[in-house]
Amino acid sequence: MDKVDKALKKLIRVELRQAVGAIEKITANQVQGLDIKQLYGHKDIFRARVGGLRIIFHRVKSRNQITDIAHRSEKTYRDV
Repeated sequence: MDKVDKALKKLIRVELRQAVGAIEKITANQVQGLDIKQLYGHKDIFRARVGGLRIIFHRVKSRNQITDIAHRSEKTYRDV
């Protein structure tokens, strides 16, 4: 089981619905309407803000790969 699946299992129903919708948009490369920012110091790592959640993803060539989902805290961006 990878990190993303584990994080999704810990979410409550409302957060899970929001996260899955955002993940579908990110992986389909349709990021219009999402709050996305490039992470400081990285040119191919981005975060999407979905309520209190942060979805971290890498842009590899023309596709996006989700690497982490976490609630916003001081530790959210440390392992990137």
